[in-house]
Amino acid sequence: MPPLFRTRRYLLMGLSLWMVLAALLESIVFRLTSLNAWQLALWLTPPIIVEFFVITANWYICRISPLQRGQYTRVFLLQALAASVNAILFLGILHGYAWFLNHLSDSPLWSMEAAKVSILLVVIGFVLYIVIALFHYLVISLEDRILIEQRLLEEKLATVQAEFRALRNTIHPHFLFNTLTALSALGKEDFPRARETLLNLADFLRYSLRFQQESNVTLQEEIDHAGNYLSVEKMRLGKRLEFSFQVDEELTTMPVMSLTLLPLVENAVKHGIQSRLEGGTIHITAQASGDGMRITVNNPPTPPDTPRPAGEGLGLRTLERRLSIYYQGKAHLQINTGSDRFTVSVSIPIDQKQDRTIQGGVHE
Repeated sequence: MPPLFRTRRYLLMGLSLWMVLAALLESIVFRLTSLNAWQLALWLTPPIIVEFFVITANWYICRISPLQRGQYTRVFLLQALAASVNAILFLGILHGYAWFLNHLSDSPLWSMEAAKVSILLVVIGFVLYIVIALFHYLVISLEDRILIEQRLLEEKLATVQAEFRALRNTIHPHFLFNTLTALSALGKEDFPRARETLLNLADFLRYSLRFQQESNVTLQEEIDHAGNYLSVEKMRLGKRLEFSFQVDEELTTMPVMSLTLLPLVENAVKHGIQSRLEGGTIHITAQASGDGMRITVNNPPTPPDTPRPAGEGLGLRTLERRLSIYYQGKAHLQINTGSDRFTVSVSIPIDQKQDRTIQGGVHE
């Protein structure tokens, strides 16, 4: 929608400015014709008001033909053509209205005076159209800049919120509480297994805290982190949880965004395993795909009669947002829901990150 039509205030301001221009035009024409002030206002004012609504439609032409490098000539020719058509249309409206006034007054005065200033009115109509077009391009430029700045702020905010949420979720109180409670019972029955679970939990928390300092890690570190998480959850869920990894060996040293895999695995455990009495198996794969890699987490779907928790899907949406920011729109998250399996895949370009320095490649 043209900016002058977006609010009543803008419309009134635009009309007020337009009437000022109309007064200037009438003062010029007044000196070139024999019409008195009242006759001139009666002839020019209605067509000028109509022209205001016609000329603001240039907004749509500016939108479909933005000013871009290499397109200036095409845009200039298009706007010049539109300005010429507008000038001729404006002149036609003026002569048509003059003809109408001739019939009302039974005098050819209006058409005779209109003929005297036809060339001037064509030039003025052309110039006004170009001025409005420049105004529209200025508004579009400002709006695009504001939109870009707004998106950058949203992306920064999303990044901060995602980092906070990821860190908070990895040391979620319920996760720790459930794990420690299960460990206290397991310690009496199977001490070696309890010790192994404690080591997995320690590695899991150590990696989670590293996320604050590092934006990218190796795929192997992501796999190890997800494995530690699943091992801890398996201690709690027992035979209800089974999992497997299938990772192309050449991808293990490739850099990926920190905490790419964990949200997918957490989602699989929460919605695909815990919600089912019989549990299920989670399959994690990482394979080369074109110029990148494809990480896939496959798990049983949530039973259809399961109540939907508040904030469902937030973790995947947050991950998708982080991927978009980190990989500049070149990474994609895809969700496939079937009757027997639920699959989430992340496609990551690996050629974009080859020159990144992988910090903390060796665990402490």
